[in-house]
Amino acid sequence: MGICILHGCSDDDGGSDIYITQAGNPVNVKFVMKDDPYIQTFTVSMVSPYPIPASSGINHDVKVSLETDPSKVEVYNSKEGTSYKLMPEGSYSFPSEIVIDAGSYVSENISLSINAKGKIEALETYILPISIKAVEGANADNSHQTIYFLLTGSIDASDMVFLSRTGWQVIDVSSEELNGEGPSNGAAKYAFDGDGQTFWHTQWQGGEPMPPHHITVDMGKEVKLQGFSYLTRDFGGAWPKECTIEVSKDGTTWNVAANFTGLPAAGATEFRSFFPEAVEARYFRMTITAGYGGASTHVAEINVF
Repeated sequence: MGICILHGCSDDDGGSDIYITQAGNPVNVKFVMKDDPYIQTFTVSMVSPYPIPASSGINHDVKVSLETDPSKVEVYNSKEGTSYKLMPEGSYSFPSEIVIDAGSYVSENISLSINAKGKIEALETYILPISIKAVEGANADNSHQTIYFLLTGSIDASDMVFLSRTGWQVIDVSSEELNGEGPSNGAAKYAFDGDGQTFWHTQWQGGEPMPPHHITVDMGKEVKLQGFSYLTRDFGGAWPKECTIEVSKDGTTWNVAANFTGLPAAGATEFRSFFPEAVEARYFRMTITAGYGGASTHVAEINVF
């Protein structure tokens, strides 16, 4: 029986011919989940002299059978101290048999087709071990028999669904214009009323504080946040140019979830982006550190997803 070691499997049958070319290290694959599958390629090779000659001199095809071996997930996680889940069935496919043609040292590109939309959690890393199951016409090498793909899928931010804002409360705001924008504008609450024509505006009447400007929200419960969005006011100038999003579980200890620069310099325009990594939080704070134009700024709608 072969002895499985990290990044390859040792088959103590003797012989040293066929191995998976890229199996020396885990292969990190980051892809956007779409309706069309994402294609990742790899190859199977034959041990050859160096430098590699133009042809192997072997006058017959070599058939190689491939399989997914779920038991190797535990081997990898134990060795590396990770806890990756196996990619679920139906989220990927690859040929069960490939051929190294006579006269060649390496197979054609083998396509691992990843169709994971709706089947895995976005931004979570999964593992997929693909192993050589059998070889016909040659022998298995004594190592590099398993390739470990670490697969992280995301979806386009524009496809993300906003979290419900029911129960949200503004618990802190650096300033708001409570008089100069009329009775239905200017206050921080208007950035969460579902109306893109109303807006939060920082103070400008009786004093105009300089950035940074912030708004802090209690979402009422702890949730998983993957990204942030806001809609600019449909009016020229003073839109946010740079901002920082901080998150907290208790409203006391804060961590930066993302820094955004080069924000839209246009009215009635949505900005939507993932955070570098998902976070758990009950509170979030948007701090506008720079704007286009003067000291004040304004935002029509704020959302998270």
